[in-house]
Amino acid sequence: MADTWVTCRYCRGIFPEVAGKQRCPAMRRKEKKRKEKMRPQVAAVPEWEGTALSVLEVRPLSLECGHSFGVRAQFWSAATHYGVRPLGAASSPFLSQSGRREFASRGAVVHNAPMRTLASYIPEFLADQARQGHDSANTQRAYAQDLNAFVDHTRTLLEREPAVADFTRNRVRRHLGDHFGSLSPRSLTRRISALHSFARFLAGLGLLDAAPILRVKNLTLPRLLPHPLPVEEVFGLLDAPDALSPDGLRDRAILEVLYGAGLRRSEVVALDLPNVRTTDQGVILHVEHGKGKKQRMVPAGMPARRAIEAYLAVRGTFGKRQDPDALFLNHSGRRLSDRSLGNLLVRVRRACGLGEGTTCHSLRHSFATHMLDSGADIRMIQEMLGHESLSTTQIYTEVSLSHLMEVYDRTHPLA
Repeated sequence: MADTWVTCRYCRGIFPEVAGKQRCPAMRRKEKKRKEKMRPQVAAVPEWEGTALSVLEVRPLSLECGHSFGVRAQFWSAATHYGVRPLGAASSPFLSQSGRREFASRGAVVHNAPMRTLASYIPEFLADQARQGHDSANTQRAYAQDLNAFVDHTRTLLEREPAVADFTRNRVRRHLGDHFGSLSPRSLTRRISALHSFARFLAGLGLLDAAPILRVKNLTLPRLLPHPLPVEEVFGLLDAPDALSPDGLRDRAILEVLYGAGLRRSEVVALDLPNVRTTDQGVILHVEHGKGKKQRMVPAGMPARRAIEAYLAVRGTFGKRQDPDALFLNHSGRRLSDRSLGNLLVRVRRACGLGEGTTCHSLRHSFATHMLDSGADIRMIQEMLGHESLSTTQIYTEVSLSHLMEVYDRTHPLA
């Protein structure tokens, strides 16, 4: 029986076809290469965080994706469970340029990888931030709060514990959109910054491509002018605490320090007994834990000195002292917290009938504005406030219109 003769579509030669086998050498080579491409390839991966990993399986990218020669990692059902990719995998020789981009953006399954959730990396991230110098209590608390809020929101949407692979640009945008009405623009800006920093940290570990998340732009906040209190309202606040009770004496001393020295709330609660030095003109406060770990010496007048001395006379009545060096204590003998100081201002302003704009920071604004109105040099105010840039202090010149008019009347030839 004669063989069936067929024309090869590769070399256009005529060859007999026996038992369904192609006799053309070029055709056989093509078929062999096609089968080899369909066979799973094994690429060794480096160790990840000290854990010896096994192999990474890759398969050819489907033609409908538009990358006929690309190779991508197969995302099995365990991908969402592990959510990790090995260090250096994006530069694997088994991946084409298009395959590397997709691999880096989506992650890959690593067999025998430790089961790590996205939330488990938050403590490591905070420790890394502390090593870089961002270890203030407020910064650490804000980062932890924002990242845990994102993890909780993602957990609710997915109905499971989110992995690193779930930390994507779309989920970040969904999270910000769902919280757009409940958070202030400043809080949203802080949350975006925290997510950006967390993405950079995971990218440094080789677990994530941070570029898509970093493309989520931060908000542009309007420049808000400070709202200082009138002098009469400040005097009313200072006189509000009960001068006959230990709590009232402590509250009066705190208010005198807030307004008399212009300290931040965190700087007031961080004051220790050795940081207070009395002089003939008043008191000198050594701020050791300023913003950005900056230290400075800030003077305060005789009213602040008298209030501090009156409080120190009854300081021993505030329970068993857990923090013996802390200047301001609560009823348990521990250092007064930021939240307690904020609640103190709420009680005092309600007793005086003032609005919600009366805060610890408004007393700081009042300190700077009232000194500027009285003719103080703006560079001296910058030094006492602890501003790194003079432009930050110059915002008070936009508020103190009376001071500007006095300078204009005194210096302009046509005034």
